[in-house]
Amino acid sequence: MELVLDNELPEGVEKNENQDSLEEPNSFIKVVMERKLSLLRKQIKDIDTEIYARNALHSELESSIDSRISDREERLKEFPKTSSYTNINNRINLTERELSDLEKEKRTEKLNFWRDSSKLREEIRKLLKEYEEIYKKNEFLASYQ
Repeated sequence: MELVLDNELPEGVEKNENQDSLEEPNSFIKVVMERKLSLLRKQIKDIDTEIYARNALHSELESSIDSRISDREERLKEFPKTSSYTNINNRINLTERELSDLEKEKRTEKLNFWRDSSKLREEIRKLLKEYEEIYKKNEFLASYQ
């Protein structure tokens, strides 16, 4: 947020040279509120972009994991149902373990996605609430000018 130093006034606010005060009493407040609204709009847009990016990442990861799961399932189908060869049994066990690990990875990604999305949605709700409060105050001030 931009700081206003001793002799500086926000853009759009004029100083009355004779009285060394603001020309309109509410103009300073109005400009500050407009800047805050602008900042909140930017923050909301940024979080919306983060939500979109997280959704895209989730889709990409989920698709990749699903593809690897399908690959392992197809590989399991290629093995004979019963075998006396230790090497084949070891490969079956390894493939089943990989499949189990992939399912775990998929569940973990779903949980992380839910957590990330929940945090972002909570942030956006807070910002929207603050935006609405400031907007209403600004409208109230505007009605008395």
